Formats: sequence, C-alpha cells, structure tokens
Amino acid sequence: MADKNLIYHQKIEITSRRTTRDKLMAYLRFQAQQANADQFTIPFDRQALADYLGVERSAMSAELGKLQRDGVLTTNRNQFCLL
Repeated sequence: MADKNLIYHQKIEITSRRTTRDKLMAYLRFQAQQANADQFTIPFDRQALADYLGVERSAMSAELGKLQRDGVLTTNRNQFCLL
C-alpha cells in the first residue's frame, strides 16, 4: 500500500508541472535518480510516456528533439542519457 502511495505521489508531482518540457524533465530526472545513473531505460514507449505525462505525443516528441539539439539529453527509443 505504501509503495502504491509513493507511485501516485510521484505521478502527481510530475504531471502537475505546467509545460511539456517541465513534465518530461521531471520524469527523466526521477528515472535517472531511480537508476542512480545518467543513462537509463524507461518502461514506456513514446505513446505510453505521453499518456503518463498527460501530453500529446507529437508535442512531447518535438520537445525531446529540442532537448537533444540543446545538448540536454540523448535518446534512442526508450533509452535516455542526461548530459
């Protein structure tokens, strides 16, 4: 029960952010923290991640492209590396 509560609290904290970029970065930082590494794999494909964050997949993909161009991260499917 406590684990479920922590998962819901984390989702609320992530999805309460205003912008797609903020939601995405909050989620990715949390995943990096969980993996205790800058390189990690997430358990979602792009559509499932967009659904989890409550954003449009196309907007999220565009934001991921901007983050890559800005040198913030690299990605290959569901593998990410925060730079």
